[in-house]
Amino acid sequence: MSKNKLNKGITLIALVITIIGLLILAGVTIATLTGDNGILGKAIQAKEENKKGTAEEKIKLEVLGSYDENGKLTASNTIANIKKNIPGVTINKGEDFPLLVALDEDLYKIETNGNVEKATITDRTGIKVGDYINYEPDDTAQTTYSKDNLVENITGSTANTVDITRDNLKWQVLKIYEDGSMDLIGSPTSQKIYFRDATGYNNGVYIMHDICEKIYSRKGIKARSLTLKDMENSLTDEGKKAKNNDIRNRISSLVTNEYIEKVNIEKNTITYKNESSYYPNVYQNEVENMNKLELDKTIRPNSYKQEKNLTVMQTYYEILVDDVNYGNASKVLYNNSDAYWIASRYVYCFADYTRFGLRNAGLRTYGNHMFDSRS
Repeated sequence: MSKNKLNKGITLIALVITIIGLLILAGVTIATLTGDNGILGKAIQAKEENKKGTAEEKIKLEVLGSYDENGKLTASNTIANIKKNIPGVTINKGEDFPLLVALDEDLYKIETNGNVEKATITDRTGIKVGDYINYEPDDTAQTTYSKDNLVENITGSTANTVDITRDNLKWQVLKIYEDGSMDLIGSPTSQKIYFRDATGYNNGVYIMHDICEKIYSRKGIKARSLTLKDMENSLTDEGKKAKNNDIRNRISSLVTNEYIEKVNIEKNTITYKNESSYYPNVYQNEVENMNKLELDKTIRPNSYKQEKNLTVMQTYYEILVDDVNYGNASKVLYNNSDAYWIASRYVYCFADYTRFGLRNAGLRTYGNHMFDSRS
């Protein structure tokens, strides 16, 4: 009996020791699984990192798929592919590189060379639209743009007889983006440039951008001309309503007659049935996006086409450049002296013909016509 009692006692002690050992092991296991440095914590962290990596990889794949058959990467193709193939994505910065892409609560920057990286956020506390900023082109830029680049077979005009020289401009903040990068706009220059005919329409946008890039850039910063899209990015709700109403009123005033085959009010398009259906040949590539920056930079000397039933989209409108339509940006965009060129085209439909022109602004958003469909 003593032996049996002893064996039972040893068994009980062993059981207690085993339970304590299991509790200790369980404690070690739980600590290993949980906590910031635990396996579960690491797994959650890895999942988040993989999610971010996946977002970045998605963007990189779309960038790779945006190169054209000539190996050229354009912002327009990149934007279109990203918006089409990545749900929930937002393009926050313009229509030219670098692009700023928001996805899964993170920002990514796409550079001109196709490089994709997490965007660095710059603090712009205290800086607002309209503030003056110190900016100077450096020695990588030219001080003049030769008049030889502005001859008739490039601009359509014989009035460009002097070189364009760099002005000492004042620079203001036009827009501040989520990553802290900013669009700056210089005061209108004191110099003039002239465009006319189909040649002016075809090449004017490219020439405006080229002048700005050549004489106002600095290392790491590519200057370009202001576009209508830049202005429209600053439109208030009232401004957007005024723009849409003006376009709609102009197209609605046209009724089907002997010159017009069809009017589509919803799409703001008109199809002419008369033989006077000439158009600058760059227009065929811009029906969907009149403000795009990616252009065929081939100089087209006085080149246009003709078709019997020309369909065009009304894009011309006029609204005041004031705080009602443009908010604080009106302080930057408004000019009460000479109107200044904007690197964007327009189409203005009439009952029996269409005008093709280039945009300008001043007291209002205007435009100068270059060519019409009767030419």
